[in-house]
Amino acid sequence: MDSFDTAKQALVEAGRDLDALFETAVTLPGVSTNPFESWRQTLDAMKAQMAEGVLRVAVVGSIKSGKSTFVNSFFGGDYVKRGAGVVTCIVTRIRHGQDLAATLYLKTWDEVNAEIEQAMVLFPSFDWRGADGKIDIRRQTDREKLGHALELLGDEQLITQGTINMNAVLISSYLQGFDRIKDLMDAPSASKEFGAGEFASHKDFVGHEPLAVYLKDVCLSLPAGQGVEDQVEVADCQGSDSPNPLHLAMIEDYLLQTHFIIYVISSRTGVRQADIRFLSLIKKMGLASNIYFVINCDFSEHESVADLRSLLERITGEIALLRPDPEVFCFSSLFNLFSGIKDELNDKDLARLNQWELDSDMRKFSDYESKRFLDILDQRLTHDRMALLLKSHVDRASMMASGVGDWINITRDFVSQDAGRAEELVRQMAVEKEGVDRIRAMVKNTLDGALRQARLEVGQDVDRFFDPNMGPAVTDLWEFINQYQAPLPETSPGSFTNAVYSVFSDLKRAVDRHMAEQLNPAVARFVKDEEAKIGRLVNDIARPYGTMVDGALSRYEKTLGEMGIVLADQKMSAPDQLDVSRVRRLAGLQVPGLTAAMRYSARVRTEAIMRKSAYSAGSFLKRIFNKESKPLDRNDSKAIAHALARMKEETRKSLEEHFMDFRENLKFQYMFKLLDLSAVTLQEDLSDRLKIFVEGMDQSAGLVNETQAAKEQAREILASMETRRKEIADKLASAGKLTGL
Repeated sequence: MDSFDTAKQALVEAGRDLDALFETAVTLPGVSTNPFESWRQTLDAMKAQMAEGVLRVAVVGSIKSGKSTFVNSFFGGDYVKRGAGVVTCIVTRIRHGQDLAATLYLKTWDEVNAEIEQAMVLFPSFDWRGADGKIDIRRQTDREKLGHALELLGDEQLITQGTINMNAVLISSYLQGFDRIKDLMDAPSASKEFGAGEFASHKDFVGHEPLAVYLKDVCLSLPAGQGVEDQVEVADCQGSDSPNPLHLAMIEDYLLQTHFIIYVISSRTGVRQADIRFLSLIKKMGLASNIYFVINCDFSEHESVADLRSLLERITGEIALLRPDPEVFCFSSLFNLFSGIKDELNDKDLARLNQWELDSDMRKFSDYESKRFLDILDQRLTHDRMALLLKSHVDRASMMASGVGDWINITRDFVSQDAGRAEELVRQMAVEKEGVDRIRAMVKNTLDGALRQARLEVGQDVDRFFDPNMGPAVTDLWEFINQYQAPLPETSPGSFTNAVYSVFSDLKRAVDRHMAEQLNPAVARFVKDEEAKIGRLVNDIARPYGTMVDGALSRYEKTLGEMGIVLADQKMSAPDQLDVSRVRRLAGLQVPGLTAAMRYSARVRTEAIMRKSAYSAGSFLKRIFNKESKPLDRNDSKAIAHALARMKEETRKSLEEHFMDFRENLKFQYMFKLLDLSAVTLQEDLSDRLKIFVEGMDQSAGLVNETQAAKEQAREILASMETRRKEIADKLASAGKLTGL
């Protein structure tokens, strides 16, 4: 068992024992209610948070860099489908589980139909919609209309600028896979699980485009002993240079949830232009500090270890231009994978492995680099799991154990005093309690008032960022759209609508790429900056009250000391800083998906573009009936240029509406919630040490009037509670040492 598991187990046991201790308090004579009910609720919340907390590691890189091979070698088995299609973007997540299993999460029919509607904007054919004006792929007539619309596309619409039309491939895949997937889609569950006996079947779905297009997510569960740490998720992401910009946005969405990034670079290609673009994007998002670089080397491509060392030095220098002092490792993922599944290899792959093993220098170099990588990654994962999943819980549980000790000491003193002395003790404690109550009320009222001002300030920041006239990222997008010049077709592609569709496809692809590479990273950076600002706002508000809480505790302890009551040894002062990122992660709060902002084209009004442009088509319209493609004349070009201007206008209008939705979601579903959660968390931190003086003493005071026999029984229970409390404190101290607290 590693240090994380040991610390977690100690924390779980301490929580269970604390809960039992709280339950024992109710059995005391004269204590009619549970003085620790609020702490019991806190323990329940801690259990849920520890169970749900996950440390995420994203494996990224360009297409064919060896990401899936790396992931398979990391887990010691051929689990992840290698070479999945490029039309769909499926992030395959791997987690610890009881048994080997693959769970496929399916899109809903509404999501499928919405994607088809999105892909069919400005399609040359206008008769693909159903009788109700919408599309529903479940209807046979609608599928036939979609198929017919695809048949009408010419080469000019299927391939533009050397790039395949992703919308056409998307719709084609949906149609091809419908018959095989429909029963799964109609099932009550939105997921399909393949157990150990049929685990490999999930690859048929992931690797076959007509089926993969229906998937939303894939999660693999691997049992213990197969390289999967508890509460660590490793994700194999789609290639960053996918021809579909939406895929890049999906990767960005996952990166916003990750704690570490493993960037894989193929030794055959080195650092490519696609890598430079993606690393620049990661840097803009503010995520460059936690990247590990793996040069996935192919033994067959390199003559010697000296060659590999030279490659390592060169690539490290290139990466350092974007990420200073990068941590770079060079080893063969395929060699590691083959070595781990040697008994399962076919003759060809076994021969390759045997050949590689003969090169002892190359093998030793790769083994050394692999071990160096795994050692460093394990250290970081263990440290960060401690910080993310255990640190705050150990702090709070330790505070509870200290508070229980104080309560036991005070309650025991009640039992030991004569009636007159006990009444005086109750009176003096009541005076102190009034002061504590005032502090708690001041903290709450101040935070409530300041929170309203903070919400106003954060809301204004979000509004300014997305302001269509002044927001820097948005105005940059408008400038890009205004300056964009679509490559016009050299010949008539058969109809005006075909020409418009070709031009719009180019425009949308360019706008999507700009959003994925420029706007989305700017949004991610803005969100990180606002998170930091929320932390400063809340901490600045609470800092003077933290000092006030510490002062109240000191006065209270002095008063009790004068009365002969000694409190617990461990004193927990009010926290100096609130870690907003921990609040966000423990609450499972996520930034609205960046991909949402890229689903704007469904709002583009097809009829507006066509009506406004068709009247000026001139001689171009006559070519609709001409079967042969001919060079475009001046009037044709003017008509298409006019249509492009209208497309830009409609695109900007639809984006403005979409940004308005995204802006409001970001404010109300993320920023304001994070602000509220941060304020509540800090208020709890400030008042937790005061809780025992506010919520427990009234019940304990009832012991004063109990019989001598009842008091003797109470003393025995309290002595037993103190013994158990010290054992709990020892467990938490051990957990604290393991976590480095």
